[in-house]
Amino acid sequence: MSIKTKVDTDSIHIKPILWILLLVSSSFMLTILNTRFVQAFPGGGQDFLDRWTGASKWVVEGLSPYHPNVTALAQQMIYGRPARPEEGEDLHHFVYPFHSMIFFAPFGFLDFPQARALWMTLLELSIVGLVIVSLRLLKWEISRVKTILFILFSFSWVYGAHTLLVGQFAGLNALLIALVLLTLQRNQDIRAGILLALTTTKPQMVVLLIPFLILWALTTKRWRLISSFGITLGILLVASLIILPTWPLEMWGQLSAYPIYAVSISPVEMIGVFFPVLAGWGTTLATGLIVLTLAWSWWQSRTKTGRVIIWAALLSIVVTNLIIPRTTTSNFMMMLPAFFLGLMSLEQSIPRWGSWLIAFVFVGLFISGWMLFFAAFIEETLPKHLVFFPLPILCFIGLIWAYPRWVRPTQEK
Repeated sequence: MSIKTKVDTDSIHIKPILWILLLVSSSFMLTILNTRFVQAFPGGGQDFLDRWTGASKWVVEGLSPYHPNVTALAQQMIYGRPARPEEGEDLHHFVYPFHSMIFFAPFGFLDFPQARALWMTLLELSIVGLVIVSLRLLKWEISRVKTILFILFSFSWVYGAHTLLVGQFAGLNALLIALVLLTLQRNQDIRAGILLALTTTKPQMVVLLIPFLILWALTTKRWRLISSFGITLGILLVASLIILPTWPLEMWGQLSAYPIYAVSISPVEMIGVFFPVLAGWGTTLATGLIVLTLAWSWWQSRTKTGRVIIWAALLSIVVTNLIIPRTTTSNFMMMLPAFFLGLMSLEQSIPRWGSWLIAFVFVGLFISGWMLFFAAFIEETLPKHLVFFPLPILCFIGLIWAYPRWVRPTQEK
């Protein structure tokens, strides 16, 4: 009996070591491949370059990442000259809260090619983690082969590929958001609050999620979630103000210039592009119905726990990407858990054809996403934001479809 217990204990200790070795070895191999990719295609990673420039100048020279000289350097590296905002060129400001340096500062000590290769590795691991965390959040048990296919799809569809190619922080923040929900589901409120505070490094991604979770925590008296979130965010903000007291005003100055060169549109507004007869009143009506649905979900879940909270949180994430103007498709990676929930409900509703329907959705989204992407850049008369259209609407429909199948049965028990 003691021998068996010792063997079991040893296996428990060996397993984490194997996972760590796998993570280290895969990270090493990915970084080698990414380094070769960066050397072959040196012109990419523009979104990361903006953050790296700010981080590099701050950690090496002590210069504010919002300083005009930092912006000028980023523009020189990308255009070889100052940007021309009147022609729609990005000004490549740092334009992130200063406490985002917790993620960017370590890369500032490296040359840009090295930093970009390592950042791509971090994003790739984040996407793998996002898929795995999403499946665990939904408790969707699928085969290893299916899991690998889901990961490959998440890398190759237009939203994942764009995230990697431009180096968008949204890929990492999407993983943090999914981890917030998973830790909440497991009643690990302190961890959830800390992770939720870290997601504020890209606040436009959590502009609806944070109010929902805080309101829900108040009504259910989840004080640990509120306190850990408040203390962590307070530490981040106070520390950032001590280090650089002027950063809120400097960032605001960069944000105020955003409309000059960045044309933003919400996916709901894209309905008016495809169907001009619905422009104006149609999009206003659609937005109103979506907001009412979200308000209903918040009210329904105000005193509850379990799946209904996860469902309402996922709906908050999807609605964020439906009605709030977007400027990058990379933010859509945060909808991956909602997308998977719709697919899981579809498979369980039609078990005989479920796997084939999932394959059909994958192929359809892959082809349509890339077609819309290339069409918008090849045909000058088409709006550049065509690719914003399909995914948030599909996720919204998928969540509505999933509610009576995934949420309601647990409420009735």
